[in-house]
Formats: sequence, C-alpha cells, structure tokens
Amino acid sequence: DMLHGFTYNGYTYIVAFTFLNIWILLKVYKYFRKAIKATDLIIAPICIWLIINILISNSLRGASFFIIPVYCALLILALSIFLDLETRSKRILCTILSIPTIYIFSPFIKQFPVGLGLSNLFISAILIVLVFGLMIITFHQKKSSWPLKLSGILTIIFFGIASYNSGFSENKKKPNSIVYVQNADDKTAVWGTYNNTLDDFTKQIFSEDAHKGSIKNGETKSKYNTQFKFYKEASFKNITSSETIINIDTIIANKRFLEVEIQPKRKINKLEFKTKSKISLQQFKVNDVLVNSGKNYNVNNGTFLIYNLGNSDESVVLSFSVDKETSFDVFVNEISFDLLTNTNFDLKPRSENMMPTPFVTNDAIIISKKIKI
Repeated sequence: DMLHGFTYNGYTYIVAFTFLNIWILLKVYKYFRKAIKATDLIIAPICIWLIINILISNSLRGASFFIIPVYCALLILALSIFLDLETRSKRILCTILSIPTIYIFSPFIKQFPVGLGLSNLFISAILIVLVFGLMIITFHQKKSSWPLKLSGILTIIFFGIASYNSGFSENKKKPNSIVYVQNADDKTAVWGTYNNTLDDFTKQIFSEDAHKGSIKNGETKSKYNTQFKFYKEASFKNITSSETIINIDTIIANKRFLEVEIQPKRKINKLEFKTKSKISLQQFKVNDVLVNSGKNYNVNNGTFLIYNLGNSDESVVLSFSVDKETSFDVFVNEISFDLLTNTNFDLKPRSENMMPTPFVTNDAIIISKKIKI
C-alpha cells in the first residue's frame, strides 16, 4: 500500500539484496577462477560495456559517462598483460584503478530502488553484475573463500533485520484511505479505497467481499495516477453539489463562445474537470486568467483542469471558444477533504500507527456530475 513502492525497511532490503548478488557472483566465479585466468575473464565484461556504450551514444548521450569504466578496465587489462606484478600487488593496483567506477555507479545501486520502488531492485542487480565483471581481478583469489562466506552471512543478517522491521508503528505509520463518491446525475454513491490490504480503519466500511476495481468518473488526478482498489455501494446522502450556470453561449460564424460558471454550495477544496472526448479550447480562461498563454488548449481525454479554491474564490468561471460542431462530454469532480468531520458520516478515526495515504485524494467527499452544455 506504499504508492511510491518503497517501504520503511527498504534500505535494509537494498543492502540485503546487494550482498545476495555479491554472494551469487562469487559462488559462480568460484567454478571458473581455477581453470581460467582473471585476465581472460575481464574480456567479456569489457565487450559488454562497449556494446552498452555504443547503444548509449545513439540514444542516450547524457549517459556518456558510461565510457569511463571501460577506460579504467582497459588500463587494468593492459597493466595485467604487460606488467609482471605479484598477485597481491596486482589486486591492490586494480582496486585503486576501479575507484572511479565504484564512485560513479555505487550510488545508483541505492537510487534506482529508492526512486522507482523496490520492485526495480533488479536494476541494481544488473549494475552490480556489470561492475563486478570489470573488477574481476580484484576478487581473484584462488584459495581464499572468506569473501563468499562473509557475503552469505551478511545476506542472512540483513534479510533477518528487514523482516524484523517489517511492521508498522507510531514512527512508521501504515497508509490507508477511504473516499465517499457521490454521483449527482444518477443519485448513487459508493465508498472507495486505494488500499490493496484492508486494515482496521478500512474494514469499518469494506469487507473481504468488497468489489475490486475503479469507480466510474470517481478517479481523480494523482502523482501516480492511482486507481481505487476496492469499492462498495453506499447510501445516497444527497450532499449539495455546486450550481452550474451558463453565462454565455453564442455562435459567431464557425465559432461557439462559452462562459461556464461553477458556484459551490458547500465548502469545496478542489475542482477537477474531465473530458471523455477530444476537445480543442481556444482562448481558454479560468477566472479571467489565460491558460497556455492563449494558445489552443488541446485535450484528448482525462483531466484537463485542476483548480484549488482559495478562501476568496466564490466561484470558478471558465470561458473559451470552440468549433461550433464540437460535442462536449465533460464532467466535474467537486472535492472536499471533510469526510471524517462531516455530520453525514460516523467514521472512527485512525489509530496512532496509521496515516492518510499520501499522493492521492483521501479522506474526501467527491461529488461527480456532468456539465450540460
């Protein structure tokens, strides 16, 4: 239920999977280190890195720093071939020459799972494999097996720590959500939640047999475009919706000029306007402020305007012109964040180890209706 995909014990899992990857690499390398020279084993990784750099040079030029590890590896290869160094001295020299590679790519091992979620840990695994391949001479020890044993022990330890810290507490709160969606057109209402796993807070509305899926016209714009996971039919509370007033509707030549005013009849925090058909709005204004610098505002479908109402906003006025043949299929969602305090409902508050799910419309009353133009 962590929408960003990164749990409270995520950093511990990153460390655990890093040591697991190293253990697997050392275990596989163990079967080759006696039969094949380390100098020979570094050839294939260099070739793979060269292929990656060729692909990058054509499509992702901002990642041109990927060539730096190749230069370092080629230098390591040259020194290994042309200099007759002791094994210990060679390992130390190769480790020093690998510092730029480690410095550049080690932060990515953490950053990819943090930025993209723990489900993308495989990207970190790929980076570890690529870097390990270029540092094969550093790990080349024919007799010593302590790195393999140490990485295995640390893997078990950090997986144990991650599992131990997998619960929720007052400092590591569980996110959850409940939303009431009222359709003002067909006089129906439903409860919705973004949670995959129901808890004590959501179970006061939802049971295990709740319907799975999203809510028609009830989805709101969010950071991750999150949809409802469960919904349940609710009693229609007939909460007052805003009034839609058509101030101007006239046709001049091939253009239709419209001014639509939305007047809230209750405390509303946000309005979201959605369309189900492609429209092109010309000279689009919101409360006399030009949108898109007065250029044509083209919308294929979905949310095309989000307006957060301030204390001084008594209404929201949309003015624009369109081709006179344009057909409208526009809906507005009126959102107020007063679900837990509204007298129409009697919901128990969250416990100390819970919090509202971030990045989504939560603890809200949403009234959805079609704008008839």
